[in-house]
Amino acid sequence: FHRAAAAALQSVGCDVVDVGIAPTPTVQLAVEDLGAAGGLAVALKDAFSSRGGLWFGWSGETTERETRGVRLVSEGCVDFALADLTEAEHQGYYLGYANRALWPVFHYRIDLARFADEDWAAYAGVNRRFGHLLNHLLRKDDLVWVHDYHFLLLGQELRNNGWQGSLGFFLHIPFPGYEIYRLLPRKWASGILDGLMGSDLIGFHTREWMDLFTDYVVSEAKGDVTGENADGSYEDDDLF
Repeated sequence: FHRAAAAALQSVGCDVVDVGIAPTPTVQLAVEDLGAAGGLAVALKDAFSSRGGLWFGWSGETTERETRGVRLVSEGCVDFALADLTEAEHQGYYLGYANRALWPVFHYRIDLARFADEDWAAYAGVNRRFGHLLNHLLRKDDLVWVHDYHFLLLGQELRNNGWQGSLGFFLHIPFPGYEIYRLLPRKWASGILDGLMGSDLIGFHTREWMDLFTDYVVSEAKGDVTGENADGSYEDDDLF
């Protein structure tokens, strides 16, 4: 996926806006120290270097109170828009819902999961706030790529803020089977699905995880999957 994504981004006649939660300790690390960076950063470096773009995400810093706006930093043709989390958001959104609810459930470790309404509220709140912040930075011809389980609701939040441009999402962890996913409280499970449906394109690491997602869409949400050929491929890569 990473090489294919980089090639696709380079071929598009618009700037790339990448959204990820991984803290950026320094801009130097994000741009130059690719030996220590993850596969995503390595793959997108060439696309960013040749076309320019915006990397939006958490700054890695926490504050006692919510701060307005973002910090903008530039390195070459890449702009970084960094938003802080409050201490309460870090506890509820990041350490709480993302790491104690989503991560265990999506990795079939229900024994480690903690379900708390206040964590869900914090998770939804950060996705809502980040969607508002990012929307103000976008231009109509931008291509937005959202990454991973920390931002499952962000696509729909961008739509709610009026974004009508291209929007993709890639999940970097497994999507669980129906019998596991349905253990999430119904309002959470349906909220996540609504969030993902804001994207034009949804990507998974394996065909198995994609099939598990589509099975849930069909069986629980009564959705339709169209465009599948007899060999299992898709004419329209709405899911890949």
